[in-house]
Amino acid sequence: MSAVNRLLEVNQAFYNFLKQGMPEEEREGFIQKINDFIKDRQQLIEGIQENCWENEKNQIKEIIRLNSEIDSMLEHYFTTIKMDIKSIKNKKKTTKKYSNPYESVNFDGTFLDKRR
Repeated sequence: MSAVNRLLEVNQAFYNFLKQGMPEEEREGFIQKINDFIKDRQQLIEGIQENCWENEKNQIKEIIRLNSEIDSMLEHYFTTIKMDIKSIKNKKKTTKKYSNPYESVNFDGTFLDKRR
């Protein structure tokens, strides 16, 4: 099997995996699987020789199409994860302020008299 055929199969498997959606609970495993797919694709891309380009143009076009769809899906998942992290940070900050309201008191507009 040529490197282009193998790359096409890996891209299709990666696309189908991403199409299933990101689980709410097991995100670390999901991200690890994405990293594994990316490593496999990188190794296959490095193994492709230029003389293959002439013979397998239709497969290359399919790989490029799948790659653009994979990129958009990954961007969507990345944005979702960033929003979740931001939300968790805000919740932590709010919880901390609620548990100790006088920790970060703002002294703007207060007058401190230095005289006795």
